[in-house]
Formats: sequence, structure tokens, C-alpha cells
Amino acid sequence: MNINTPRHEPPRPAHDQRLVTIPTVRPDLRSRHLALICAIAVAIAAAFLMVWPQGARAATLVSPTAGQHLEWTMLRPTVAFDLAEKEQPKWVLLASDQGMTQTLRYCRQFTAVIFEDTQHLGCNVWATGVDAYGRDIVRNLEWGKTYYWQLVFTDVAGAEAKTEARAFAINNEPVTPGVGELSDKIFGQTFGDGTELNLGAAAFVNSALRVGKASSQRRSKNRFWINVKFEGGADLTTSYVRIKSKAGTRYVRLAATGTTSARATWVRSATERRLRPGRYEYQVFLKSAKNGSVVRSASRVIVVQTKGRRATRPVPSWTRF
Repeated sequence: MNINTPRHEPPRPAHDQRLVTIPTVRPDLRSRHLALICAIAVAIAAAFLMVWPQGARAATLVSPTAGQHLEWTMLRPTVAFDLAEKEQPKWVLLASDQGMTQTLRYCRQFTAVIFEDTQHLGCNVWATGVDAYGRDIVRNLEWGKTYYWQLVFTDVAGAEAKTEARAFAINNEPVTPGVGELSDKIFGQTFGDGTELNLGAAAFVNSALRVGKASSQRRSKNRFWINVKFEGGADLTTSYVRIKSKAGTRYVRLAATGTTSARATWVRSATERRLRPGRYEYQVFLKSAKNGSVVRSASRVIVVQTKGRRATRPVPSWTRF
């Protein structure tokens, strides 16, 4: 038998003359499909790891960021961090040095926190030790200090591990401006709490100055006079009227109208004019020409009502208390 003799296919049935073709996929096209599917799967897995904090490959510090300055009011700042799967937090330590040798606070009460629309682990209960019952003694952080924070955790194998130390700072408490600084400026913030001021009869004995009467007078739609009468000698170059409202706080200088009288001209700002109704509290602050101490008047209120159809009942457009 000759092995080179071609084999003959069996004849097709006479009743079936159609050609039957079997679809096939070229090897190179099939490889491309498989590579594309693998690439999509890898991209989906990577995106999942990016948005799911527990999928992190190692413990990561999130916030505060390195070198961040926090507002002076944030004396219990919240730190945020991520852990890899099966890692467990143990402590967050605060120290005064990057080597973490001078520990100042610790935190071990962890909770979920949101930072930039993403959930992380965090804590903000900063303790210096425990009391006789084993409870944390919590102490706020201090103004004007730089702190280094570090996460101590147990890794997958159960061994203790640490992150790098990261620094942040808390700004100093803002300095309250003195009367001299306010005398020729208008501020949008509240000035002090009045604890440094002399009041009543004692003020007159110490400073030879007393506020006799403070009243308001409307000159036009948005222009007012605050008239002041006083006894004694006042340094009007550093005396002023403070006007407070929901629009903020204004400071207006006083000008002499006589030997024992003065006046401040107050023009409502655009923000103040939008108040409906406008309620403004004013108070006079006079500086003694004798010893530089400051005396103040009682607070008075100005109410400017809104005219028009929206008024629920007839009210005067100008009311004084």
C-alpha cells in the first residue's frame, strides 16, 4: 500500500447537496480577546483596592498630612489612617520629636471617620495616662505646638509594627487687638469679652471718666449717628463705638462734638442692609485721658423694620430701645 495515496472522503448523500461550514476563530484573534479580558479584570481589581481602605497593602497615615497647620480651636484633632486586611490598631502616639522618644499623648479609642468622602479609621481621645480605675485621663493638646504622630499596630503575623512619624502643628491663639489698633479700622470679627474694662462708679474713681448717655439718631435710610455724652476727660483718638449684628461686628471712630460729647457716624454696609429685619446692638468704649483705662456704656439696640406687603402688622420703620 502506497502511503502517499490520498484518502478519499465518502460520497455525500444525493439528497444533501448543501455546503456545511464550521465557524472557526483564528488563533491570533482568540489571544487578543483573552488579553483584553485579563486587562479589564486587572483594572477592576485595582479600582476596588483604591476605594476600599481595608484593601490597602500596608498601614497608611491619612490625616493630618505632613506639615499641616491646624486651627487654634482644634485642640482635640482627629487623626485618620488605613490598615491592611487582618491588621489591627493598637495605639496612636503623639510625641514632641520625630524619633518618638518624648511621648506626650496616646489614643486607643478608635472609630470610623470620614475624610474627603472616604471612610477610614481614626481617633481623637488624647490621654496622658490612666486613673485609679484604669480610665484614660484625657488632656487637650496645646496651642503653638508641633506634634509627631505614629500608628502602632499588629501585622498579619501578629507582630507589633509602626508607621513612619508624621508632623503637624496647632496654630497659636490669635491675639486680641487693642483699642489703639481698632481706633481707625473696621473689623468683621468680635473684639474681646470686656474683661479688661472698668465699669460703674469704680471706673470714674480710677479713670476720671464716665459714660453719661449714648443714643442713636437716624439721618437717612442707611446713615445713623451714635451720640455720646460723658463726664471727665476722654481720649477720642482711640475711643470707638462697637456695632454688632448677624452681619458681623463693626468698629466706628468717635469724633468730638463738644468738650464732653462725641459722635460716631455709622453707614450700614451692603451686608447689613440685607438683614430682614435689621437688629443692631451698639456699645460705646471710651479711653481715659488720665490713665489710659477703658470704660464702656450699657448696650443699646437699634431695630430697622422692613416696610412693604410682607409686614405681618403695622410696625414703625425705626425703633429704639
